[in-house]
Amino acid sequence: MNIHLLKKSMVVATLASLISACGGSGTDEGKDYNFGSDEQVVLTTDTINVTLTEGTGIQLVDLLQGAEVGGVALADAGITVFTSEMVFPVATDITPNQFYVFEDESNGQKNQTISPFKLSADFKSLEVNTDAFNYPVPSVQNNAWRSSLHQCNNSDLNSGRTTGNGAGIILGPDGQIDNPSTVTYNIRYIIDAGFALAPGEEPIRRTISITINAEPDTVTEVAAADIELPAGGTAQLIAQTIPYFSCDDLSLTYAIADESIATVNASTGEVTGLSQGTTVVTITHTATGIPTTAEVTVTSGFTLAITNQPKDLLGSPTGMKEVPACTVTGVAVEPANANGSLAGSYSYLWAASNNDIMFETEQTNGFGATGVFSTGTANPSDVTNLPTAEVTVGYLTGDTGTNNAADTADRSIELTMVPNIACNSADNHLFDSKFETIPPAAKFKVIEGFGTMSHKATAGINGSGAVSFVRDANPLPSGSVAGINNLNFDLTSFHATNYGELPESHGKSIKAAMWVKVIKADPTNTDDVIVSHHILPWTVLAGGVRPPKRLLGPNFKATVPASAYGQWVYLEFMDETWTAGAVPNDTFDVPTSWVHKDGNASANVTVIPEWIFEGLSTGDE
Repeated sequence: MNIHLLKKSMVVATLASLISACGGSGTDEGKDYNFGSDEQVVLTTDTINVTLTEGTGIQLVDLLQGAEVGGVALADAGITVFTSEMVFPVATDITPNQFYVFEDESNGQKNQTISPFKLSADFKSLEVNTDAFNYPVPSVQNNAWRSSLHQCNNSDLNSGRTTGNGAGIILGPDGQIDNPSTVTYNIRYIIDAGFALAPGEEPIRRTISITINAEPDTVTEVAAADIELPAGGTAQLIAQTIPYFSCDDLSLTYAIADESIATVNASTGEVTGLSQGTTVVTITHTATGIPTTAEVTVTSGFTLAITNQPKDLLGSPTGMKEVPACTVTGVAVEPANANGSLAGSYSYLWAASNNDIMFETEQTNGFGATGVFSTGTANPSDVTNLPTAEVTVGYLTGDTGTNNAADTADRSIELTMVPNIACNSADNHLFDSKFETIPPAAKFKVIEGFGTMSHKATAGINGSGAVSFVRDANPLPSGSVAGINNLNFDLTSFHATNYGELPESHGKSIKAAMWVKVIKADPTNTDDVIVSHHILPWTVLAGGVRPPKRLLGPNFKATVPASAYGQWVYLEFMDETWTAGAVPNDTFDVPTSWVHKDGNASANVTVIPEWIFEGLSTGDE
């Protein structure tokens, strides 16, 4: 077996002369990289089968095993070998298919990710980061549908996911386990030892089949939600192990501290209220003894609840939310009577602990109300110490039935003011979030007809301006929409400047909220009105039609219930990313896919906001 790099004397002579010209001694022969073989690589097996376990760190897979040259294993041949043209299967060819392995964020390149598969520095091994398959519980935040292996999670709750920064999980079963216990990648590649192939001859390719198995998931903690119920009533405690799909026995036991206030079924967690007061239930995982606690509050029966606050994974209110600066935000309260029905009208007492977030007025909404709070006229100057306020709402007047009104507990929520690029925007590209300083006729236009629009200078919430849209009598053709947009293609547009200057806008977060009043021409019409708010990246996609562009931007949606007609309602939009069944999210991040239609990643993009109103009949405003 003759293995050498330089075979022809003419090549040797040429290199020697170059070395000499650079001041060499004339006897230097240059560096021999030992890359070249007179014999072809022979594979003793076409396919290598490797089994790994998730969560075991970086594992090295020998790519040269079962490969020889001249009867000698490549690893022992003492020659330079490269692996090349490594081809991974697409998602549809992975077993099970549509498995999306989690990829780490890059340290240096924004919006780039790092694969868990990496060639070693000597090109002879494949480094597999098995920790990437040990991903957290799937959620809309981490978008982990079919990105994680779980040995004992056989649930089929979801059927796919959308892509991009605003991605979400698509709800609904599809006949496949959401998080399988094993995944197999069949990877094809070439082993190259420098053998010169004849013209037209194809190199030998081989397959390495890497199977990664889940390890058993064990219970690490128990989570439980606080509960409230009236005296004489019953309610089910919500508690679960973390992870909920553990291979352990998942049974829990329940014990209550003060049985004069409430009792609890030790095995089911059903609570029965006895007398007003607060006590604690201890929930314990039977197999491991891991405990947690939940607070149980027994009320007289008439209670208040703040309804527009975030909830945790168990559905329990978090008691806090972020509100943007320079806006008029809302806190919604609803009464409930466990011992009877609600009747008449109710009023409430509002207070805020910090004048940075100041109570303005109350907007009634059926039996409930929305407290209107102003967040000033400027962004917070210190983003490391953002203004906060505890907002408290208490019962003031109204029918509490047989319940003692004095027993009605106040409710509170902590509001944190966060920076908002729309602050002071009346002088920033002519954008006015309160519709006060611009004649909207020059800016807003009706989408596709089917309605008329006007500006009402003092008709908005708290005396601000408003844009009015009135549905006309023209039938709405299939596929058409009724609404208004901000048709401003110029880059002096607020939206284009903040969401279309690329690549600076990539990764910017958008949230949407607005005050809306629906006035029905027929007061007996109780159809809900759905408001959709889109931000269309117009020049990302060629052509002038809107529907394809709605696929690219946020699909913010909110509903005005029939019970609130004639009243101002504070809508906090949820983004469903225009995918049927997608789990909504309240934030949309500008994705890197927003690139000018000409392909210039730095060319600015026109961004047009629009509002669509579904459920309006003729004459509705």
